[in-house]
Amino acid sequence: HIMDSLAKTAYLPSSKMIQNRLSTLLLSRDDKIVIRTLDTIAGIDLVEPTQEVITALLNALGDEDRCIRVAACAAITNMGEKAATKKVITA
Repeated sequence: HIMDSLAKTAYLPSSKMIQNRLSTLLLSRDDKIVIRTLDTIAGIDLVEPTQEVITALLNALGDEDRCIRVAACAAITNMGEKAATKKVITA
């Protein structure tokens, strides 16, 4: 339900509070929470992703779990040029 709410507004996903919470969830030791968070990020429009979100996505790209890596790729792909930092491009 939260994903529906985030997808319906441009402001909420861009808020630093929401993005900080998303990046915190990506640090979870529970793979299901991480994958669900990555799926949420892939489904919303982050107008200006924070450095914390970008860093968390990069860390997810290096995860040993294939499902997490695939979900991280989907999230980064959805962000398009907004995620095209030097670190992401060289990852």
